[in-house]
Amino acid sequence: MLFPVSLVWSSGAFVASPHPDVPLFPLGVLSAALVLSMLRGDERLRTSLTGLTMLVALGISIKLSFAAFGLTALAIGIVATWKRLNTPERIRALIAPALLAFAIGGPWIARGYILSGYPAYPSTVLRSSADWRVPEELAAREVAVIRAMARDGKRPWQEVARDPHWMSVWFPRTVRRVFEVTLPLGLFVLGLIVFFAARRHGGDARRMLWVLAPPGVALVAWFFMAPDPRFAGASFWILGAGATALAITALNEKFTRRAALAALVLALVIFALDYPNQGTHRGPHSLPQPEIAQTALTDGTAVTVPPDGLCWDGPLLCTPEADPGLRLRKSGDISAGFQITRAF
Repeated sequence: MLFPVSLVWSSGAFVASPHPDVPLFPLGVLSAALVLSMLRGDERLRTSLTGLTMLVALGISIKLSFAAFGLTALAIGIVATWKRLNTPERIRALIAPALLAFAIGGPWIARGYILSGYPAYPSTVLRSSADWRVPEELAAREVAVIRAMARDGKRPWQEVARDPHWMSVWFPRTVRRVFEVTLPLGLFVLGLIVFFAARRHGGDARRMLWVLAPPGVALVAWFFMAPDPRFAGASFWILGAGATALAITALNEKFTRRAALAALVLALVIFALDYPNQGTHRGPHSLPQPEIAQTALTDGTAVTVPPDGLCWDGPLLCTPEADPGLRLRKSGDISAGFQITRAF
């Protein structure tokens, strides 16, 4: 059911230019599938846990917003593995995932320190003392801008950040996103009603409910951090498809096959109906060329600054804002990087 949905997601406006949200959707789907197989008693637990670790590490390294979903899924996978293996096997089962997480996460963390002075910018946790570290107040402002733009991107972010009634604009706009939000939530509610009404589920079936925990936790974090549907990844659809799958398994076997086929047909119909609506945004496009203005930093370095703050594919050196304290770390040596000595 999620395959056609993934096609819609990856063939729409998000693929018009390089976009980290495109790979996060299939990574979320595959992670949920591995969690489900582990909850169902997969005999290849160690392989599944290693694969899940790889998917989670890749997702977080692509975009930090995947952390809530990925770490919750990984925790469930570790617990499922821990319960089914004895003590020596438990240790062996964790060695390969730990090494894989270090192999993927280590370079990503190092890259974060090199670029910003933090391992997971704009988070300021475990900040370094490097002279190129982004000032903490600017990192905090970055978080505030992202949150405000996700709540209402049509007003200045300062105005949205101060508005206690932002949900009056955000909620109706979000529920109008039928494909991304309303439809999967409807499937989620309907699926749970059918699942609990069927009364044919035992302990094994109830254990399968844990597959809904990663998207649930992710959406709670999403609401408080940056509640734009595109930042939710596959969470809404994993809730909807997961609850639908649980409902199908709770019914009799003859109906199960028919219901599964109907769900697949429904997903294909959704894809067929939504795909033409993507219009000119469908498929890849070249990056726009921004309007730019040239200015000089306090140390005389020439940089370009776009009026709308979007560098896109603009010429280097380009900065969204020319901070008064921005300057080269070593005079005349661009390869040494920049630092901000005073935040505005």
